[in-house]
Amino acid sequence: MPSRRVLMVALAASFVLMPGGPDPASGSTFRRMSDEELVRQSLLVVDVKVVSTVSIWNTDHTQIHTLVDLDILDFVKGDLPAGRRTLRLRILGGVVGDMAMTVIGAPQFRAGERSLLFLRPACERLGFPLVSPVQGREPAVMDGRTGKLMAPLRGVEYSQLLGDLRKTVARVTQPPVPAPNR
Repeated sequence: MPSRRVLMVALAASFVLMPGGPDPASGSTFRRMSDEELVRQSLLVVDVKVVSTVSIWNTDHTQIHTLVDLDILDFVKGDLPAGRRTLRLRILGGVVGDMAMTVIGAPQFRAGERSLLFLRPACERLGFPLVSPVQGREPAVMDGRTGKLMAPLRGVEYSQLLGDLRKTVARVTQPPVPAPNR
């Protein structure tokens, strides 16, 4: 069996600097963000299907990045210019040949899977494009017993999650109502 060299990268320092990241004294514990916080911090909230993934070296040959090509099935918040319906994310970590770079907390994507993503501004250029390392991705899984598409992290049907988030987007993105002049 061929051996694989593994480079582990902990992004704890960058998570501390991220909104919603952990308190430095709390180790690897992350504060759960509310849906309102996730929506406010997201440039895009999108229902996607993974088309393909490929891992490559960066130009300096010091890091491995995984390029994730996504078809956007639905926009829950935000939009892309000129009606674009595809995204390419660059995720820090991956496998090239016999070298693996593992980033603790980085999402893993596989072709064909569906997810709801909460994406930060400049999401196509960042090595970690999700607004939260723990909550920035809600996978969709088919329930083999019922045949329904589920959001297992929340224990609800995926369509209910999308509907609930649309209501949250409408609520938190409405301009404030000015106070009456007296």
